[in-house]
Amino acid sequence: MLGSAIVGIGRFRNVTSLAKADRILTRLLRSGLLQRPLTRRDSMHIAEEIAPRDSYDSFEEHVASVAKPVGQLAGSTLDSCAVLGMQEELKDDVYDRYCGATLQSGVGYELVEPYRGTEDVLFVLSGDVGRALSPNSQLGCHLSWSGASDDISGEGTSALELTYDARSQDARAVRAGCRIQQTANEQSGSVTSQRATVEYPLNIGQADSVLALAMSHESGSPRQSTDLSVSCMIELL
Repeated sequence: MLGSAIVGIGRFRNVTSLAKADRILTRLLRSGLLQRPLTRRDSMHIAEEIAPRDSYDSFEEHVASVAKPVGQLAGSTLDSCAVLGMQEELKDDVYDRYCGATLQSGVGYELVEPYRGTEDVLFVLSGDVGRALSPNSQLGCHLSWSGASDDISGEGTSALELTYDARSQDARAVRAGCRIQQTANEQSGSVTSQRATVEYPLNIGQADSVLALAMSHESGSPRQSTDLSVSCMIELL
């Protein structure tokens, strides 16, 4: 059993609505419906209409509320192709975009030690940074460290994780990640493990399929392991 207290500072801001607004306006610009370059004020205006999605009774009402200011920017009523493209962007709930940074620290105490050892004071430190590099890409970084008071310099676990995803024009996204973790204790000493992954969605009929490649290595091991897999998910009902 563990008692704990955590404090933190920082903020993560959800900028998904702004990213969707940029993608919608970029589609109109490529189709020729928009005749002038986009401004940040244009994107912010559309994002303000996109954000309160839950306040509408239906998705159709939400689409209509966004289509009105978009049509005003275009200077004409949107055609069916433009409306369908806008609906695709508004329906996309998979790739959220965040910007910001947070830092958290915590301390805990083992109220009950299950193996009848000495109850320890535990310390935890973690930080997160997120950056939407563009409306179609996201970079994230997570750093963590934890250790016990009995040997805070000799024992502990630290990890660094980097993630990146880039969304293409056909709504598919490449996801890549890298994780490095180091664990130190009296029994095994210091052990460092590394793992890198890449995921790419495939179009296979009606199934949601993902091709994944993972490579991992642990210090002391003479070789690295490589795994290649394809996963499929089909909605039967």
